[in-house]
Amino acid sequence: MNCSKLVWLDVSNSLLSEALPSDWTRLSSTLEELNLDNSGFSGNVPETLGNCTMLTVLHLHNNSLTGEIPSSLGELRSLQDLKLYYNHLSGPVPSSLTNCTHLVYFELSGNNLTGGIPEEIGRLSLVEWLTFSMNPLLEGSIPHSIDGCTQLRQLSLYQTNLEGVLPSSLFNLSKLERLSLEDCAFSGRLPELVGNLSSLSIKLDVSHNNFEGPIPAGLGKLSNLQGLYLQGNNFEGHLPHQLSELRSIIEMDVSCSLISGTIPTSFSRLASLSKLYIRNTQIAGPIPDIFADLQNLQVLDLSRNMLVGSIPQSLATLYNLELILDLSSNRLTGSIPSSFGNMVRLQEMHLSGNMFTGRIPSAFGGCVGMQILDLSHNRLEGDVPDALGEMISLEHLDMSHNRLSGSLPSSIGDLPKLISLNVSYNMLEGVIPENGVYRTLSASAFVGNPRLSMDSPLSRSRSSDERIHWKTRIISVLLAAIVTLYCLRYYMKRKEASALDLPLWRRVFMRRKKVSGLLEEGEEDRCSNLEVELRPWRL
Repeated sequence: MNCSKLVWLDVSNSLLSEALPSDWTRLSSTLEELNLDNSGFSGNVPETLGNCTMLTVLHLHNNSLTGEIPSSLGELRSLQDLKLYYNHLSGPVPSSLTNCTHLVYFELSGNNLTGGIPEEIGRLSLVEWLTFSMNPLLEGSIPHSIDGCTQLRQLSLYQTNLEGVLPSSLFNLSKLERLSLEDCAFSGRLPELVGNLSSLSIKLDVSHNNFEGPIPAGLGKLSNLQGLYLQGNNFEGHLPHQLSELRSIIEMDVSCSLISGTIPTSFSRLASLSKLYIRNTQIAGPIPDIFADLQNLQVLDLSRNMLVGSIPQSLATLYNLELILDLSSNRLTGSIPSSFGNMVRLQEMHLSGNMFTGRIPSAFGGCVGMQILDLSHNRLEGDVPDALGEMISLEHLDMSHNRLSGSLPSSIGDLPKLISLNVSYNMLEGVIPENGVYRTLSASAFVGNPRLSMDSPLSRSRSSDERIHWKTRIISVLLAAIVTLYCLRYYMKRKEASALDLPLWRRVFMRRKKVSGLLEEGEEDRCSNLEVELRPWRL
């Protein structure tokens, strides 16, 4: 087949699982688009692809390509779309690629590239997507020339070893919609200049780095931002009230940092907020009564802080909450609101490690969508509500380390999806039911309840059966021993009787041999000289 005039070649998603052809010179003058992605290709990227100077699209992503990126690709001056992501490519990023000044999509994520981002990256003035993420050996810093990429809309550098202070030129990218810098080694302060990235709309993610200092108030200028991720840094100081200006925000995470102060009451303006994580910080004070206006909230995680006081009414009536409510490991007091029972779509509720008092609300039976309920390490008292047996989706229930009393309801054992139950260290009493999950639990699930027993008819029957089983085994062993002894004695008597049938001289010889075998060494020779008195044996 004559391919000398081939313009477009697409064998993507073909799973050929073979090496790429090494010679592309026959197509060098005509080929404009080459799509070989997701086809199981292996081997090196051919140097001869650099001869296909008419190429505008080169897709080699999602293969098993190895080796270095050939510098000859820098000859593809018409190239607009270069995708080499998700391969096993190694070595440095060739600086010659910055000669491809018509590039719009430049994606190298998910490889083993080394070195740094080319200093000349700013020459790519038309690039809109620039991704070097998931190259754990990529190091260095973000080049100051980055602001030359004036059309940049997405910059993904996450999960690399890039470090240092963010260059001020980064915040000149006025068209940037998504900035992903998570899981790197960046340090210093996040500057107030971040507010200049007015087009940021998808997300700003600087999580799990080494940033320090205060959270910049300039973030409040990002009015179109939907996702803000600051967790896993060394930020300190208060949460700036300017964050309440993020009217488009859907998800915010400021967890695992040194921030202190209180949760701003102005957060009530974040009407679009769906997920809020303020976990493992030094935030203190009461939970503000701000949730009446946060009706889109699906996840609220305020765990491992120093929050005090009771649960505010607006949170207790946040019926649209449908994924996670986590208030664990704080210093909250008061009773658990019975209105929590109206959260019919909530999947997880974690209230452990507080100082809640009072009874477990029977209204929890209405939480038919709940999968995890953790009430452990509080000061709850009273009976375990029988209504908990109506939580038909429940998989994990922990009520340990409280002051619960009374008996365990058998209705809990009938829950169809319940996997684990822990009621240890309470003041429960009576008999442990024998149905459902109760049958499979270990003793550790009930330890610390001295008045709780398994003395039910079924357990007594089991114990009786076990005792009978052991008695049977002991009797069998004793009978076997008796039979063995009887057989041994019978054998010895037969042997002795057989010996009486031997001639007299042989009987004397055998007796002498038996006696001499018992003497100490040397005594046998002396005894051999003794006169042996022969007496007739009495038969």
